[in-house]
Amino acid sequence: MDNTLTIKQLISEGKEISQGIRHIPARPNSIRYEAEFQLADDAVYERWKNVTLRILSTNYSDDISVSDFRNAMDEFEKKHYAPQKMTKMIGILEALIEIPTVISNQKKNIVTPQVVINNNNNQEQTVNLNLQLKEELRKSLTGEQYDELLDLINHKADKKTIADKIKEFGINVAGNLLASIIYNRIL
Repeated sequence: MDNTLTIKQLISEGKEISQGIRHIPARPNSIRYEAEFQLADDAVYERWKNVTLRILSTNYSDDISVSDFRNAMDEFEKKHYAPQKMTKMIGILEALIEIPTVISNQKKNIVTPQVVINNNNNQEQTVNLNLQLKEELRKSLTGEQYDELLDLINHKADKKTIADKIKEFGINVAGNLLASIIYNRIL
């Protein structure tokens, strides 16, 4: 299906819907802060809106027009079907005819560097924490115990194996080691 032809059809249908919008006058002796309007046929608008969103999402998924159209549509519905907001939706579709090239939403590019910066900070904290834990192990264990435990850790032994090795060192050593690690992590 030709996207240009489809967009032109949607523009034409949108203009018909726009022509059917009628102003609802305020009741006598009432105060209204915003004008209210009524659609000639709610079902026709809902069909047009959903078809338009599907076509935009399918053919222009990364284009800024999809979010622009959604924002204009939300404004149109919140502003009680104000004709100016319908004109905005139609204008977005007309822009797709004039410049059919996809213009990506640039907000996606901004997020990536922030994640990298956070990862660098997390890596530095992990390195500092690992150094502190190694120092606590060195203080709490004898040289031979430290070497045995470090060998298990370097060979990527599972947690149960490491826990069993610490238990072999004795309950006092295990308790002191655990207390030291908890104390240093909290403070």
